[in-house]
Amino acid sequence: MSWTSCLLSTFPISATTSWLRKAPTVTGRSAGFTGLTKHKQNILFLDIMILHNHVAFKMGRHEKELAGYIPEGGNWTDIPLSVTDRRLEGIRATGGRTTYYGRLRWDAPSYTIATYFNRVGNGRNLHPSQLRVMSTREAARFQSFPDDFVFVGSKASQYKQIGNAVVVGSVRFHAD
Repeated sequence: MSWTSCLLSTFPISATTSWLRKAPTVTGRSAGFTGLTKHKQNILFLDIMILHNHVAFKMGRHEKELAGYIPEGGNWTDIPLSVTDRRLEGIRATGGRTTYYGRLRWDAPSYTIATYFNRVGNGRNLHPSQLRVMSTREAARFQSFPDDFVFVGSKASQYKQIGNAVVVGSVRFHAD
């Protein structure tokens, strides 16, 4: 079992599945924090645990179309030439990085998690088997945050908190 398969959720992010329900939005104070009464948290209740921040950026129609062509472990080179936009044309013209429009693999380590992990084209941010980018919680797991850590602030702030984090596991590895 690889790190990727341990850290990415196989739970679809969908309010329509019978075993997953969206919890009411709660304030930071009722989520166990003080001084954060105005901030709302998204919480998903599963049968045996509460998983905070398991929310993925909503992709637009064109992003979904592009992502649909990319297989597990694939990237922008898997998108047919007939499907294009200005950014993709630029990437094709310069032979862009292999991580652009990338999809993770279940059996391989993740690439670097940057502050823009919510964007389809900015890295290897697509879930290996679902038509979505990784969720905030999944990116946090790659960065060694425990599941009981709750991110607060705007979505952009949460992306920065995760993308700018120093990976504790990596620090421990290099220190030994």
